[in-house]
Amino acid sequence: RGSELFFVDGTNSARALLQEPASVKAGDLVEVVGFPELGGPSPILREAVLRRIGNAPLPVPRALASDALFNKGRDGALISLEARLIGVSGGRVQKVLELQSGNRDFIARVADPEGMLTKLVNGSRLELIGVYAEERGRTAGQSLASFELLLNSPADVSVLERPPWWTPQRVLMATGMLVLVILAGAFWIVLLHRRVEEAAVKLAAEVRHREKIQQQSMLEKERTRIAKD
Repeated sequence: RGSELFFVDGTNSARALLQEPASVKAGDLVEVVGFPELGGPSPILREAVLRRIGNAPLPVPRALASDALFNKGRDGALISLEARLIGVSGGRVQKVLELQSGNRDFIARVADPEGMLTKLVNGSRLELIGVYAEERGRTAGQSLASFELLLNSPADVSVLERPPWWTPQRVLMATGMLVLVILAGAFWIVLLHRRVEEAAVKLAAEVRHREKIQQQSMLEKERTRIAKD
């Protein structure tokens, strides 16, 4: 995380704040020298310098249940957990995943310069593997309020379950469209009824007009006959 390095020696974990940037990656074996500082979530070596001496597989991540996420004593450990994605933010280089497990929220940070995580859908259930980083500045005896999960790569994110298609937003949209269709159908029925009434009135007027013409024709014929007589 920036100039902060997390490393383990057996079951012990610690942090190092580097004096200068170093070209190391997860899995490198290193020797670290710095000024120790105790009292935080884990020991910190400040003004640290290091050198790479080899490479080794990462330790097997420990599975962490949702009810144990905010227990103390896991700082710097490589863990795996399941959580629900509620949002993605960040820039082109680093992504911040907003996650929810149980009724608690936390974030995960991961470098994603190629944008591999941009296709994640909110509501998906994910499995993540990363380093557990407790908040700094917490005093001894104070309960753990938050933490961050630091992922080494986008490959540490696995989609276990995508959200159902019928989300509340889509249900509202479908309901709105259905209401619009019903209103449009009702409007068309009213309009058609008016047109039928207008056609009926017009037809009745035409029938009366024809009857009047026919009566006048018969009257003229009768007059002509009387005149001849």
